[in-house]
Formats: sequence, C-alpha cells, structure tokens
Amino acid sequence: MIVGRFCGGDWAALTALGLGPLMPAGQASVLRLPGGRYVGPDMGVLQDRLQQIVTASRLNVTAAILDLSTGVTAEAGGDTWRYPGCTLNMLVLMSVVRDVVNGAYPFEYVNADIAYTIRNSSADRSLQLLRLTGGGDLAHGVEKVNALAAELGMTSTVYDHVPAFGHLYSVANGPNLTTANDANRLSAGLWNHAMLPPDWSQYLIERMTQVKPGLNYLIPAGVPKDATAIAAHKNGYLQDNSGT
Repeated sequence: MIVGRFCGGDWAALTALGLGPLMPAGQASVLRLPGGRYVGPDMGVLQDRLQQIVTASRLNVTAAILDLSTGVTAEAGGDTWRYPGCTLNMLVLMSVVRDVVNGAYPFEYVNADIAYTIRNSSADRSLQLLRLTGGGDLAHGVEKVNALAAELGMTSTVYDHVPAFGHLYSVANGPNLTTANDANRLSAGLWNHAMLPPDWSQYLIERMTQVKPGLNYLIPAGVPKDATAIAAHKNGYLQDNSGT
C-alpha cells in the first residue's frame, strides 16, 4: 500500500519501485480507470502494470497506489478485506494526538509512547494509548477509533480489538479488517490535514519515518539510498501457522 505522487511521467521513480519503465514520456493518451475516472498515461498504465505484477506473483496480495495530487488510485484488489496486524494502531495514535490538540492531556505525556509504538511496532504501548484515549475504558477507545476511521472514509475497516490483545476486549470476537484503499485513505487524511491541524499531521508523518532499521524491509527497501524520496509507514505483523 503506497501513498505517493506519480505525475508528469516520473518514470525514474516508478522504475526504482519495480513498476517501470511503463510508457515513453512523450506519449499522452488519456486512459479510463474503473469507476469512469479519466487520467493521464502515468496512472492508467500503472493500473495495468500493477495488476500484471500481482497476477504474475501468484501470491494472495492486494495493492493500491494513490496519487495525492489528483486523488486517483491505481489498484489491484484494493477493496479486498485484509488482516492489518498492528498497522491499524495508526488510528489509535491519531486519536491520541487529537486528544492532545483538544487539551485532554499534555503532549509530553504521550510523545515518547507514540514514538516507541511506531519505531518498534509495539502492541503493548498501543494498548496503553488506546486505554488513554478511551478515558481508561478500552471499549470506549475502540469506539473512538472506529468513529475516526469512519470520518476518514474508511468504510471497509473494522477495528475490533487491540492487535495481539483480543482477549482483553473484542467488539464481536472477530478479526481486525481493512483494505489497501482504506489504508491509503488513512495516510491521505494525514497528508491533507483532514483530522488534525497541519503541524500535528506533520508530526505524525515525521514519526512514521523513524521506524527501527530492522523493520524497514517493506516499502523503504524499494527506495534507493540516493533518492530524495522519504518513506513514512506503519508496520503490521501477523502470526504465521507456527505461531511466530
């Protein structure tokens, strides 16, 4: 799931991500994406190329790339439900920061915990923050997180419990669910300051660039060391069949 800006035929950036070269820069046909959206050749061809990559991989994966400058998405199964692991804890952090903005508690009280949650993908620390934003009540914290997801337009997302702590509180004794497109809606909400003032949105985005080096094997691994691009992301983990 990538939120980025691909416009003006930025073929070098796409190639760095393993998605190009896609089309000569001078070719300017207009293409139609699902839903009747008409866009330039970069996102249109990216849509086809992304589907080719997912199909060829033979893996059960989905992907969505959102162009923040136009709001257009290229996707392969972008609305398919997925288990997000701790990725959805980003909603908890947004709820906590909004509490700070509203004067519920001081920034200094949560800054270190927010940083630790992102850097280490810590479910333990997220549990503490969820209880905090819920006023000491996990059930209320879960309610606030789902309300926040709804405000962001994440209509296919269900936050049922704190990842790794379903035994403590569960709305329906079911899994947490989201989609690639909803994950991009969350990131776009930060980028566009939909939920927080600009300085606080920027604070969380910057925190998402400070993931522990050993966890940077996903999106940042595809960004060349000499590139000007900066990857900001929130990891999520799931148990495999062996319990790891």
